Amino acid sequence: MSRDLAERIARELFACSGKLDRSIADLNGAVDDEFLQRYRRRVGQIMGLLYIEFLGDIFKQYPDLEPESIK
Repeated sequence: MSRDLAERIARELFACSGKLDRSIADLNGAVDDEFLQRYRRRVGQIMGLLYIEFLGDIFKQYPDLEPESIK
């Protein structure tokens, strides 16, 4: 994968992660606690996959793309 493509994909994955995170905040107070906890757990699983399975491979090839905040 080219560096340009890796950078573009990483940006898209970070955008997905941000949207998922905001969705938790949107649901907070709007749904019952049981639903919110299940939702948060599932979102956490998805975000883990994004980081471990996808971004991890990109950062192995292009370590400079990994933000300092997640190293």
